[in-house]
Amino acid sequence: MPEEKLPAIIEAVRAAQLAYPRLAQELGVSKRTVQRWVNGQSSPAQEHWRRLATLVHPRDAELAARLAGIGATTIDALGLQKPAAASADPAAARITRAHADAIVCAAADEMDVRPRKVRRAVAAAFARAVDLGYPAEAVARALREDPEALAPDAD
Repeated sequence: MPEEKLPAIIEAVRAAQLAYPRLAQELGVSKRTVQRWVNGQSSPAQEHWRRLATLVHPRDAELAARLAGIGATTIDALGLQKPAAASADPAAARITRAHADAIVCAAADEMDVRPRKVRRAVAAAFARAVDLGYPAEAVARALREDPEALAPDAD
């Protein structure tokens, strides 16, 4: 593995804050493969650098940008850059799969489970909020224990 990539993989493994078996599972590789990366015996493929960037981004955006670069992409292309200010036109607000994955990963991290274990629950919760006509911001406020957040407008 080229020398500049070795520190990056070690930083990524630390920043992901996952044990080797869990990290390997998230990346779709074996625990031994992760160990080989960290020991400098082999190097992750571009797709693994990209997935590492997605995993690390919530904790370290600068490192995520470096990892994305090693994976021959950018955090913008991965959909990890903070979106621009919301437009009044809902059709203008497009969410990518990477955005959705970041939301699912946040829920999974909070529950200490794999993302695929919570994906359907998160999707169902968002679908219900949409069906009820609640904007994401109002739901987020309510989930932060603001009992007035979902109250109907007085006008």
